[in-house]
Amino acid sequence: MSPNSIDNLQSHSLSLSESGVQSSDLRAIHEWLGYYRLRSAQTIRANKKESMRFLMWLEVRLGTHDRLLPMATGELANEYLEFLMAPRAMPSSILNKYGYSGQPFRKPLSSSSVRQAIVILKQMYSNLRDMVLKPDQDPYVRINPFALIRPAPVQKGFNPRKALTLHEWILVQATIELLPRDTPRNAQHYHRARWLLQLMYRLWARRTSIANLRMSDFFPSEGSWMIQVQGKGSKNTALIASSKLIEELTVYRRAMGMTDLPTPSDTRPV
Repeated sequence: MSPNSIDNLQSHSLSLSESGVQSSDLRAIHEWLGYYRLRSAQTIRANKKESMRFLMWLEVRLGTHDRLLPMATGELANEYLEFLMAPRAMPSSILNKYGYSGQPFRKPLSSSSVRQAIVILKQMYSNLRDMVLKPDQDPYVRINPFALIRPAPVQKGFNPRKALTLHEWILVQATIELLPRDTPRNAQHYHRARWLLQLMYRLWARRTSIANLRMSDFFPSEGSWMIQVQGKGSKNTALIASSKLIEELTVYRRAMGMTDLPTPSDTRPV
């Protein structure tokens, strides 16, 4: 990393600290950027830009918090992917806080820029899983929310957008609610369709990975729920299951005559 790059990030962190804002996330980003000190200035600038833009978006989405990066889930990564392809203006309070004189996104990102952003954020989280800020502390993040997100190559004549807009998602849910539930069979069909769509939307995993999931892949961890997902090459990744996903899982299991939450011995398909 060039001396100017280090100084810029250090002075930025200091300004937030002096204003009374906690900056554990900024310190983590600073430590991560230090890994690239021998790389090109262009690489350092790109990594800093993407990490800071994602941190700002998280604060807009989740509110002020000392440790926003560890709170990111696969569902939020999905939302951010959608945001990159249709960005909205950020509040002036966020811009001022992070030292931006203008909007960080002025137009939708191209497919190649979206891919670069996801690759950088995926690598950042991979590194943060091995990073501790203080001795005897756990790694800064537990999971990589971008682990299973792989924007597909763009083909000419096709729309590169892979995520549903909020309006589209609302319409999908409304359509599911129109399914008949007048007989036990129809009711089961409704709950099955509702659950599978919620699972695919909120987990943002490959269809083949979801098809292989078992109820026992859900497991509690430190006050929340995780889900073990097998990706390409039979590699397992633990993802945070959002509270909304667990709520939908409970609705589905109750409708199917099961207990509210799965146990390790419950090997039924999801």
